[in-house]
Parts: sequence; C-alpha cells; structure tokens
Amino acid sequence: MRELFLDIKPGDIGFTKGGGFVGWIIRHGTGSAYAHVFVYVKPLKNGNWETIEAWPSKKAHLDGTRRRIRTELPEKIVRVWRSHDEQAAILNKSAELVGTRYGWGEILRIALRFVGIKFIPRYDSSKRAICSNVTMQAVLASRAGLGPLFRFESFQTWPGELAETLDRIVWAQDRIRERRR
Repeated sequence: MRELFLDIKPGDIGFTKGGGFVGWIIRHGTGSAYAHVFVYVKPLKNGNWETIEAWPSKKAHLDGTRRRIRTELPEKIVRVWRSHDEQAAILNKSAELVGTRYGWGEILRIALRFVGIKFIPRYDSSKRAICSNVTMQAVLASRAGLGPLFRFESFQTWPGELAETLDRIVWAQDRIRERRR
C-alpha cells in the first residue's frame, strides 16, 4: 500500500473519510464519502508526507490550520495544478493560511442539518476555517478562473462538494488534452 504514496506530488489534494466525531458529523451531515481534505507539501524520508490541513483539536495551540505529518493513505488524490507556477501557488497559499483557527461554527452549521436547519452563511471569516475552506482557497490562489465552477464560496464549501467539483475540473482538463492530441 505504501507505494501508492509514490505518485503524490507537492500541491496535490488528498481526501479521507476523516476520523472521530467531527468526521462523522461532516460525512453524515453532508452526505459525502469525504470528511477531510488537505494539501500535500513535501515527502519525508520515512515515506510519510508533510501536509497542511485544518484540523480540530482539544488543545488550543493545535486547533486549526497547521502542518501535519500524514502517515495514512488518502481515499482520493486530485491534482488540479497544471504548471510549476500553479503548484507553487497552492503551496504558498496553504502555508499562508497556517495558524487560521478551526471553524467550529461551520461544524455547527453541518450538525444543524441533522435537525432540518439548513442555511448558507453570508459572511467570510478569514479568522476561522475548516479543511475544505483552506484547501479551496489554495486551489483558487493557483487558478482563480475556476471560481465560477464552484457552487459556493470557499467559506461555504464542504469536503464532498470540493471533491465533486475538482473531479469535474480534472475530467474536463483530461478531455481537452485528449482533443489536442
């Protein structure tokens, strides 16, 4: 299984089912297979990866967007960047967002769906974010023209929605490449 890490490149986007209670809320509250998303930053000598991801924690100094050592394999990997410049922009924006506090309000918004309360926030808080908010900001920093392809703003997007939209974008890129051949 470890050899699957070999095709990952810095700037790639990883998706997982997420873990713990927050992961369960996100998966079941949004009806998605994915509850967590992150940006791969660099491979480590032991086969693991350094990533940047928004992560909830009971420890205040670990709560939010941070660098993390990822040892587990993702459920899905998406490469949305097409050039070194786009790759660098994803990595730079991700690094810039390290230190952003975790978006517990967004988790509450997802949890409220269990009791039938659905709403879309009208504000963008640059001080708080969940994993998909951070990752989408990094993607849009590299390819701003993709913004209209997303149904929601970055602060309103959840992991499943991000995965589906990135899949459509990569699928379209592949079709364009095939036509050019």
